[in-house]
Amino acid sequence: MPRGPALMLISVLVLVCIASGSSLDMHDKGCPQNWVRHHQSCYTMYAHSLYDWDQARLVCQQQGGHLAVPNSPGENDFMWRMLNDAIERSNPNRIIWLGCTYMSDNGRVECIGEEKSEYNNLNPGNHLTQPGCFVLKYRLGVWDLYNCTGGRPFICERTRCRTPTRCQAVPRMDSSPHAQPRCLLGHAFKETVMTSPVQCCLACSVDPKCRSFNLSGRMCQLNNITASEVDADKYFMPLVDCAYYEYI
Repeated sequence: MPRGPALMLISVLVLVCIASGSSLDMHDKGCPQNWVRHHQSCYTMYAHSLYDWDQARLVCQQQGGHLAVPNSPGENDFMWRMLNDAIERSNPNRIIWLGCTYMSDNGRVECIGEEKSEYNNLNPGNHLTQPGCFVLKYRLGVWDLYNCTGGRPFICERTRCRTPTRCQAVPRMDSSPHAQPRCLLGHAFKETVMTSPVQCCLACSVDPKCRSFNLSGRMCQLNNITASEVDADKYFMPLVDCAYYEYI
């Protein structure tokens, strides 16, 4: 329990990773609704949303993930099948962005994501002479290098949520119904913009350093400690428009 004269009351709100009415739960063994699982990742296809590479990257970041990157022949085949299942054969946009770019000044292929791999499925005819962004093509699932500004469909990838994953709200320190919500100060190791407590919960669940988080507006702060481990009078303070949650 926190040090200090007041008792902490635990809210009945429990978040379990993805919103569904007033409660939150996971679908498809650790993946949000409308995402599909492959091994330890979840994927969702934006088949009819045509964005340039940077815009697609931002969309995936807002979903708590990144542009998908095949790190093995099996993952490449999985994404190729998603592409072919989602986009009709007559559609000229049967090419999707991958989370990889090529910088001609250093001659390196750079990919998004924590998993690093030497795998690629480059079109043998592509000699990588100009900078650009990689795409996965419907024909044989090969990679090719395109100008990053064209509008194309894409797949987002995110880490599968641990189960059970719960983030429990701990909003106040006393029994007054008018008590102002509190947040944990001075222990955030990462800040990012999120659209909901669900995304912040997911971000906490996949980071081994995360013990709790604050959500203030759209700003998600991941903490490396919980309120019960600090001097509550010093670090667990009333803040306007801020909610505190613990990953359990």
